Amino acid sequence: MQPSIFILGPAIENVFERGSLGVAVVQVAGRRSVSFQDVPTKPGGNVFVKLNPPLNPGDVLPLNVYAFFVQPVSAVPAPAERTADWFLKSGAPSGSIHVGAADADGLMSINVTGVKPSLDPYFVQVILEYAGG
Repeated sequence: MQPSIFILGPAIENVFERGSLGVAVVQVAGRRSVSFQDVPTKPGGNVFVKLNPPLNPGDVLPLNVYAFFVQPVSAVPAPAERTADWFLKSGAPSGSIHVGAADADGLMSINVTGVKPSLDPYFVQVILEYAGG
């Protein structure tokens, strides 16, 4: 069995547990990605994403979608230095959902336990897991 491939998805720079701004979308050739829904987060560590349509026939779906809440935001590496491995090893609160749990419109809700209300913002990072190959 091939090891999984983890790719950074979209991120939100400053999430207060009351809403968020600053959404970035990432697309990798040959792989379907996700984007944040119109309301990307809600208090309690809830992250809302949707599957993007394929750019090309044969684009593969991720197996799982992960969401990480990192605090303080200053702990997150600079954009050029961010890797999926850093977030996976960070110890930050995270949650995941299998892509098969998406509804007919491709909508998914990821619940991240351990995210507490705070006056300091969180950095929210989505990571997509694909079958190795």
